[in-house]
Amino acid sequence: MSTRISTAVRVDTSAGKAVSPVCYGWHYEEIGMIGDGGLYAEMIRNRNFAEAGLAPGMTVKNGMYENIPHPEARHKAPEYLPELNCWSVFNTDGIDIRRVTIDEKERNFEMEIRTRQLPQSGLFGVANEGFFGVCVRAGMSYRVDLVLNCDAGGFLSVCVADGQTPLTEMHTVHYDAGKSRHRFVIGAERSADNGVFLIVPGQVGVMRVSFASLFPCDTWDGGKSVFRSDIMQNMLDFKPEFLRFPGGCIVHGVNVDTMYHWKETLADISERKSTWSKWQPHYMSNGIGYHEFYELCEYLGADAMYVAPSGLVCTSWVFQKGDSTDFTHPEVDVNDYIQDCLDAIEYAIGPVDSVWGRKRAERGHPAPFPLRYVSVGNEDFGPRYYKHYHAFYTAIKERYPQLKIIANSIIGNRRNSVWDNKRVHLSEFVDPSTVEIFDEHYYETGDWLFENFDRFDEYSRTGPDLMCLELGIESNQPSDILYESLFLMMMEKNGELHPVFAGRPLMRNWDYVNGELNPYYYHTNCHSWKTIHYYAKKLFRDNRCDRVFPTTCMRADGKQILDEKTVFAVCGEDSHTGDLILKLVNLDAAPQHVPVDAGISSAVCTVSTLVNTPELPRTPEASECFGPVVRRVVVDFSTPFELPGKSVTVIRIHKAQ
Repeated sequence: MSTRISTAVRVDTSAGKAVSPVCYGWHYEEIGMIGDGGLYAEMIRNRNFAEAGLAPGMTVKNGMYENIPHPEARHKAPEYLPELNCWSVFNTDGIDIRRVTIDEKERNFEMEIRTRQLPQSGLFGVANEGFFGVCVRAGMSYRVDLVLNCDAGGFLSVCVADGQTPLTEMHTVHYDAGKSRHRFVIGAERSADNGVFLIVPGQVGVMRVSFASLFPCDTWDGGKSVFRSDIMQNMLDFKPEFLRFPGGCIVHGVNVDTMYHWKETLADISERKSTWSKWQPHYMSNGIGYHEFYELCEYLGADAMYVAPSGLVCTSWVFQKGDSTDFTHPEVDVNDYIQDCLDAIEYAIGPVDSVWGRKRAERGHPAPFPLRYVSVGNEDFGPRYYKHYHAFYTAIKERYPQLKIIANSIIGNRRNSVWDNKRVHLSEFVDPSTVEIFDEHYYETGDWLFENFDRFDEYSRTGPDLMCLELGIESNQPSDILYESLFLMMMEKNGELHPVFAGRPLMRNWDYVNGELNPYYYHTNCHSWKTIHYYAKKLFRDNRCDRVFPTTCMRADGKQILDEKTVFAVCGEDSHTGDLILKLVNLDAAPQHVPVDAGISSAVCTVSTLVNTPELPRTPEASECFGPVVRRVVVDFSTPFELPGKSVTVIRIHKAQ
C-alpha cells in the first residue's frame, strides 16, 4: 500500500496554556463476569444456590416482564436458569439433588442431596463446574468453606477432580445434626484447567448444603484479600487514579427492589445476600461488596468514587411522559436515600466512634478509606432528579464539604433534540452553581466522534468540570481504539475543564463473552491478559500534559481539512520533564507521511506506535501481540513523519540537555 502526504500538523508552542492533566480511572460494574468469575477469586459458581431467579418486584406475562416499555427488547428478556445452575450429579444414578427454599424474599436457599445408593467404586457425588471449569495447580493450596444443615449426623468427602482423577487430596468432613460450618485447606497434587468441585456423600440419607466456597490460598496480598493475584497485577500496571463503583445501571436497578443496597453486602460471605442484576449474568454474589470495593481502591492506590442511588430507576425500564425528559419513576422518599448515602459515607470515612465508622473498624479497618467522589445517581435526569440532586448535595456538603459531588447529565443520542446537547440542561437544576462536576456519558458511533472533535472547545470555561465516566463506541473491534483516542484528545485539549475519564469495559470473562466486546483485560478461570484497549489508554495515561498548545491539521496544500480529515493531533508539554508530547491518530487504512511543524528541526524522541490490527487473532494464546512498538530515536522534523495506517502514535520529544 502506497504512502501518501495529505495532512500537515502545525503546533504553536508560543501560545500554550496551563491545564489539568486528564485524570484516568476505571468504571467497575458487575457485567460479563468481571468480579464473579474474574477478579473475585471464588472458584465455585452459584455457591449459595441463588443464581436462578427473575427480577424481584416484577411480574412476567407471556414470557415478558409486565408494565415496562418495550418488553420485547433482548436485554429485558427474563432469563430462566436451572435452579441448581452449575451443580449436577456426578457419575451415579443413586443421588438426587434439588433446591430447597428457605426464604424466597431474602434469596435464601439450600441444596438437598438425597443419596439412595452408594456406588461400589469410582469417583461420584455432586459436582460444581465453577466458572467454565475449576482450575487448580499442583503444589497449590485451596480453602474450602462449607455450611451444612442436616437432620442427622454423618460424613462427606470433598475434592477437586477431573473425570475419575482426583486433582487434590480427598478431605473428609464429619458433621453433627443441625447447622454446622466447616473450613479447611486442600492441597492440589495434579494440575488441570477444567476440573470440578466434588461433594461425595458418605452414607445413604439426606443432607442439605447451605453454602459451598473454594478459594485459592494465593490471592493478592499473600492470601489476605479476595482478589485473584494475576488480575490484580495487571490492574496495578495501569495505575488508575480512581475507581467508580458499583456502576452503572446496577446502581439504580429497574425498580426499587433492584437498586444497589450496600448494607446488604457487608455480611459474612456465608450469609451475604446475592442480588439480581439487569446485566448478564443476572446475578451478583456481592463477593466484592462495599467494603471490598475500598480494599480494592487501597491496593490500586486509587481514589474511591461511590455512586449512590438517587431514588430514580433506569429510564429504559419506566415510561416516558410524552416527548419530555420526565419519566414515571416510583414514588419514594428522597430522605431515605440521602440517609443511606450519608451512612455509606460514614462507613467509608467516619470516625470509629460513629455508628458506621465503628462497623468499618470492626472489619479491621479503623483508618478511613480513600473516598474522594460521590456521584448522585447514574444516568439520572429530568425534573425529579434535579430536585433530588439538590437535596443530596446540600446534605452531603453540610457534613462532608471536602467530598467532590458528581451530577448526572442526560443520557441519549437523539440528534438535533433536547437530548443531544447535554449541558443545555444545567439550567434546569435547582441551583446550577452546585453542579461542580458534570458526568457526560457517550455511546456513539465513530462518525459522531469524527464530527464532534471540537465539541468541548465550545464549553464555558467557568462551568462545571468535564467528566466522562462511560464511553462506548459502536464500531468493529478493535478499531474503536482509534475513536476512543480521539475522545481522549478532545478532553486533553480542553484541560481547563479539569477532565476526568473512566475507562470501560474494565474486564470480561473470555469464555462468557466468547471473545466479544472491548475491555482493558480478558480472563479465563486460570489466565488473564491485557488487550489493545489497555495499551491504547495506557499510552495516554503515561503521556499526560499540564500545558497544551494550539495544534492544527491542515491539508498538505495549506487548506483547512473538512470532511476528508483522517489525521488528528494534539500537542502539549509535561512540565516535570520539559518534554513536548505530540499525539497523532491516523484513521486511514493507508500509511501517511505527515509534515510536523513544532518549531523543532530534530530531537531525541521516544516514539510509541499502536497499530489497529483486526486481522490478528484475539485469543488467550495471542495475548501479547497487542502492545505498542516503542523506539527511542532521533527524529528529523524537516522531513515528513510516517504514520502507519489505522494507528495511534505518541511522540515524546525530549528536552535538549
